[in-house]
Amino acid sequence: GLFAVDEDRVKIAPMLEQAFSQSVKSCLIRGDILKYRILLNKQTIIMRGLPMKLDDPLPGLASFLPADDTATGSKSHLLAQFLHRNGFREVQERNFSVIGLAALFRNHDAVEVLLRFRADVNTGRRELLLATPLGVACRSGDVSGIRLLLEKRADPHVKDIAGVTAFDYTLVGNSPAAMEAISQHGLSIDPSDVQGSTQLGFLEHKQFQINT
Repeated sequence: GLFAVDEDRVKIAPMLEQAFSQSVKSCLIRGDILKYRILLNKQTIIMRGLPMKLDDPLPGLASFLPADDTATGSKSHLLAQFLHRNGFREVQERNFSVIGLAALFRNHDAVEVLLRFRADVNTGRRELLLATPLGVACRSGDVSGIRLLLEKRADPHVKDIAGVTAFDYTLVGNSPAAMEAISQHGLSIDPSDVQGSTQLGFLEHKQFQINT
């Protein structure tokens, strides 16, 4: 998508599309399902700015869609694509948070639709991703995702299976913007941990300027 000349984009699009298709098929042949799913989730990033059709219907996609909502590009269709490409059959599956994975891939559309389908915005106590969806967004410094989840009533005080809050993950990601986004929603950063250190003290040590 970084080609400034239209003719170049037209020429490179078929080549990149073929290479992407071969990579996806190679993953299936090798049985590397994890990489296969990662590639499918990244195709809009890889192909951005190029004149090609993305997200063609996948086999079995229709089985996820409500009978009254099969239009390509609809919210339900976006959710169906996300569930299908990641091997899920339900919005909330045992031992795995689909919304957590959507947060991991920064798929904000999928997050919104999953919440509409009653996914638990604060899930994360027994998930393979360990962190809550908000914790996942904070860990990667996804400020837009953080704001979206907070608007949808994600609780910044909820601790995951490891006893870590979403704000703790912003310290790991070292993202002042993420810290500010979550601190503006009432998260207390004064309580001390088991070693007596406070999050506020850490921020002062790092000289981050945050309105508290």
